[in-house]
Amino acid sequence: PLEEHWQQVAHTLEAASGHRRALSQLFERRDAAARELEERLASTRRDSATAQAEMRELEQLVGERRRRREELRGRLHGLELELASIDNQLRYFALESIGHRAPHFDLERHTTLLAELDAEISRCRAILADLQSREATVRRELAEIHPDGSSDGPASLADQRATLGVLEQLLDDLDVEVSQLARSVDPGYRSQIDSHARISPVAQMLRHQLYALCGQVSEQQRALRRYQLQAELRQLARAQTDLSEQLEHLLDRRHEQLHAHRVAHRSVMSLPAPPVHELCQCERHDDFVHSSDAQKLLYATPEQNEETLRRRRLAAQERVDATLRELHDAESALSGDQGRWEELQRRRRGAIDSNSVDRLRSELRDLEAAIDIELRRDASHVSHPPEGSLWKASDVLAQLTDGRLVQIRQGGEGRAATLVDSQGRSLALDALTPQQHDQLYLALTLAMISAHSARGVRLPLLLDEPFLRQDQASAAAMLGVLDAFARQGRQVLIFTEDRDARARCQSLGATVWDLDALRHEPAKAPAPVSYASPPIVPVDTATVRVVRETVDREGPQLRVAGDWSTSEEDPDFFYLETEAPLGAFPVLGPQTESAFAACDVRQIDDLLSADAEALAKRLNRNNVRPETVRMWQSHMSLMCFVPGVSLNDAQVLAACGVRTPDDWIDLDLETLAQRIQRWLNSPPGERFRHTASRYRSERLARWQRAAARHAGRWSQARNRYRWTQRRRKEGERAPLPRGERSSSSLRERNANDRRERRSTERDDAEGRRSTRQGSGRESAQRARTSSSSRDNDSNRRERVNDRKRRLRFLLHRSSPVADAPAIGEKTAERLAAVGIRTVADLLNADPESVVAELEVRHITAEVFCDWQRQARLVCCVPELHGYGAQILVACGLTEPQQVANADVGELYRKVKAFCRTKPGQRILRNGKAPSESKVADWVACAAHRRPLEAA
Repeated sequence: PLEEHWQQVAHTLEAASGHRRALSQLFERRDAAARELEERLASTRRDSATAQAEMRELEQLVGERRRRREELRGRLHGLELELASIDNQLRYFALESIGHRAPHFDLERHTTLLAELDAEISRCRAILADLQSREATVRRELAEIHPDGSSDGPASLADQRATLGVLEQLLDDLDVEVSQLARSVDPGYRSQIDSHARISPVAQMLRHQLYALCGQVSEQQRALRRYQLQAELRQLARAQTDLSEQLEHLLDRRHEQLHAHRVAHRSVMSLPAPPVHELCQCERHDDFVHSSDAQKLLYATPEQNEETLRRRRLAAQERVDATLRELHDAESALSGDQGRWEELQRRRRGAIDSNSVDRLRSELRDLEAAIDIELRRDASHVSHPPEGSLWKASDVLAQLTDGRLVQIRQGGEGRAATLVDSQGRSLALDALTPQQHDQLYLALTLAMISAHSARGVRLPLLLDEPFLRQDQASAAAMLGVLDAFARQGRQVLIFTEDRDARARCQSLGATVWDLDALRHEPAKAPAPVSYASPPIVPVDTATVRVVRETVDREGPQLRVAGDWSTSEEDPDFFYLETEAPLGAFPVLGPQTESAFAACDVRQIDDLLSADAEALAKRLNRNNVRPETVRMWQSHMSLMCFVPGVSLNDAQVLAACGVRTPDDWIDLDLETLAQRIQRWLNSPPGERFRHTASRYRSERLARWQRAAARHAGRWSQARNRYRWTQRRRKEGERAPLPRGERSSSSLRERNANDRRERRSTERDDAEGRRSTRQGSGRESAQRARTSSSSRDNDSNRRERVNDRKRRLRFLLHRSSPVADAPAIGEKTAERLAAVGIRTVADLLNADPESVVAELEVRHITAEVFCDWQRQARLVCCVPELHGYGAQILVACGLTEPQQVANADVGELYRKVKAFCRTKPGQRILRNGKAPSESKVADWVACAAHRRPLEAA
């Protein structure tokens, strides 16, 4: 056996030696082949040196041509966008010119008819001018004919009869005289003289009466002429009336013809009028009228705009054609250079031995076949893609932004990605607004889910408050895109508190759940089963809340708040941190961070530490007052120092009296719950009414315990916050809701005070009975002291309650503007003429525009601002009369908070000094200045001020 073993060892050593020899031969062959390959490669390198130099030149030229091609493509893309924009504007005109009033207008007939009408109108005007001239002549002639009244009417005829009678009698006398002369026998000289004397008067009287008859006849002729002229005037008037009516008819026909010619090629499409703010209830009417492209085009001269656009389109099309030709030439040149480069490459490859090339090709074919087999094997495990087209991020982004952003370009060679807007401009990610960041984030998310779905991986889409930074139109567009995405069989879950978004989802047919209602919904008992079920092991479940933080320049971020459980041992979650940026509390919308950064306020703690009056003044916004800043500070203190209190919770609690974490100490939760319910049922709390189930006693108790756990943290932080120190110094009490300001609530509080006093008296009596060991005199003394103290406290409380009960506000926003300070009846009439009829109108008016409309020299913008400040003081401070508000505003106290914080002595000195001046005497009407006690009453009443919204 030993020999056999040694033989086996020798055989093994001999085999190993043979393997080593074979391996050495393989190494030698490999080295020889390597040397041969190196020699052949060296020869090939020497042969291809010229080709390599040419290839480098060609590569440089190809690179330049490629850059030129990319430049031309970019220019072509911009021109195509410009052409699309022009086509879009021309589309407005095409839609606007669909319907015409007179599509088959006969211009020749219109011209002939218009000429006939003009001739007829000219003839009527000439006739009317002649009639007017004749009327003027008749009136002038009629004015010159004045009857003397001697032969007017019936009297003239009677006079004529009498005159004829006289003439008849005179003629009779004349006949008698003549007959006497005829009987005379002695015609001597004497008789002739007597005859002449007798006949001469008769002849004169006859002549006199004859002339009188002539005058009467003339008067009759004049009267007849007047009658004829008046009749002619009436005829002229009737003729002028008829001609005027005919002329008006002709002018109307001419106007109709001209109007028909003007509107022959005009569209019947009506342009929307600006909204009437008192009547219009449309949400986007005003924005559409002022920002719509159709409005800008159609309100201008359509013919000129359309012609200009068509010229622009023709020029743009020519530039596009020229760019296409340049691009075609560049691509042709690039193709030729690439062909030369490939030819040189083939020459280089041809320098290598064809056998080695064949071997490489054979190996390559084998590898490709193997790879193809592996790929087929892998492809057999991939499921077919789901139905529905692949979503592109650029298309989704264009839909979300209403075409404002149209393309996402990936940055190559280390460059960052960029976006392209509708004007063809490239935008960096840093230039996007938070709203556009969210839209880009959603577009990329939808494209990613669609790409995974095409490979058989189905992913659900979960979104938390995606509409937080979107306006109403953008939110509606986002919901439309999500609805189309979900209709392709994909699961979409959206968590939001936006009521408009909820209503929109319901209108789209989506399923909506109320999480608060589901949490409080009682669990349904399982139906009993007939078979024995295995024991159920309880599993601890928790809900993960995803809370959106502020959006920085890199994009939206999410932080997980942890497991949400109702147990007290779980870690507390704060909705807001003092170190968080102000973007997490966007009180001014997207401009929050920039607006506060100008005031050196960048974090939540900076805003909590700021002085409300100074910050409101530096912000310089009409809707931001010191009370507004203090309200923000109150909401933030509750969110930062009381775990589990959201922004909605902070608004509800602050409105019901819980403004700081200190207010949770010794707070009656039942009373707070009643306050919250009453406030939610009032008009100010209507928008929070759907969260009523959230404010139950259990949750309020949990918040109270959480506030107690973090009381030390709040006590350390509040020393830095001035507004809390001022609040403690003033002893400000939490205001009650409006529902508790009635007399019944005052009676309830008085009754509670009396019950507390009776309870205290009973406790004192029991204490006195338990301490009878002392002397009688000491007991009596203690009893008298206790009774006196109780009486004083009771009287003090009664006086305070009586004062509160007597406080009344002397002006309301609904009061007539004449009731406001410094405004009399005459000024009220002037203000009513420009639409200011109530105190609310006065407070909401713009001073400069009102002053410009009034055009009264002594009413300036500063005077109008003083009227607003005075009215605001009287509305907010109880028991403050108009003259007091005028004096306070003149002394520089324009806000109720300033009056409440004023020092009585210093304020009295200012008031006294002002009352000595002429403006002060004018306000007092030469009366007495307010006393120091009156000024103290103003300051005390200002502590019980009300917000302007409650006036």
